Amino acid sequence: MLKSEKTQKYVLLPTVLTLFDGAAAGAASTGAATSTGTTDGSTGQSTVGTAPKAGKGTDKPKVIYGKVDDTNVPASVQTTPGQKQKEGQKDKQDADIGSQYANLSPEEKEKTYYKLVRGEFKDLFAAHTQKIIDERFKQTKILESRLNEVQPVIDLLMTRYGAKSIADLNAKLEDEVLPDLAEQAGMSPEAYKRQLQLENENKKLRAEKEMEAINQKVAQWQQEAAIMRGTPEKPGKYPDFDLRAAAEHPKYGPKFLKLLESGIEVEAAYLAAFHEELIGKAQAETAKRAESATLEAIRAGTMRPPEVGAKPSSGVIHKSSVIQLTAEDRREIAERVKRGEKIRF
Repeated sequence: MLKSEKTQKYVLLPTVLTLFDGAAAGAASTGAATSTGTTDGSTGQSTVGTAPKAGKGTDKPKVIYGKVDDTNVPASVQTTPGQKQKEGQKDKQDADIGSQYANLSPEEKEKTYYKLVRGEFKDLFAAHTQKIIDERFKQTKILESRLNEVQPVIDLLMTRYGAKSIADLNAKLEDEVLPDLAEQAGMSPEAYKRQLQLENENKKLRAEKEMEAINQKVAQWQQEAAIMRGTPEKPGKYPDFDLRAAAEHPKYGPKFLKLLESGIEVEAAYLAAFHEELIGKAQAETAKRAESATLEAIRAGTMRPPEVGAKPSSGVIHKSSVIQLTAEDRREIAERVKRGEKIRF
């Protein structure tokens, strides 16, 4: 018995003509040549190899066509007119501000200083000076307020004892009050008076020692703050750190001072008290650097389309030559031009 021959079936496949447009013609024709039908020996059906589908969850990258300028750069990486130049010159300008007076003599510096504070910077100097004055006399104002509270009592006592001055009033009060207080303490008036003087001197000495300890702490804090700032030649971790401004901060200042008074170092107290603000600044700086780097990469033309077979990823693709365009790109360009976007090659 002869075996029956299997009948081969040929299937006509639809051709996508857009695969042969532009630069994609070579690759498409190669793909068409290799994607011929094959016959399944068991079923007699023809099968055609298909390209793998893109993985789910991948973001489609932003494509920029033509020469790059602020008209077709994504809004997330655009800069305002003149901003790029200002950012590029900021460091140089900051350095020039200090260097332009470096070679002046002390007399010339003093003359320049008075010229600035009496002229262009008059308002700023006046405001800063007033702030210093307010801080210096803050304690004086508190004392004046307390004196105003007790003045009516002093006036009443001076009228009662017929005293002509505070010293006279004090002497009359001692003559009247000290004998009774000394009797209650079991001492003579003279001994009791000496004891009061010694107690007052001890209180004064303790107050002076406490003030000295506070001054030492403040000096140590200022030294640590100077290390945090560094110098213009060798900036520290926090070049803009201001100890006074941190202590007077309306939101974080109280916590910052409390940590300092407990013995914590300035940097640790600053990180603990201002962590929310520091995190926000760090995020803003990171975003700004990323945007600047992306914009520079786009302007320099260093960003290119992913290679064939590469995993798609979100980002920005720059196609500056018509050779790189596919049919889908040309349709997208036509739509963008209709919406008013300017694209030039």
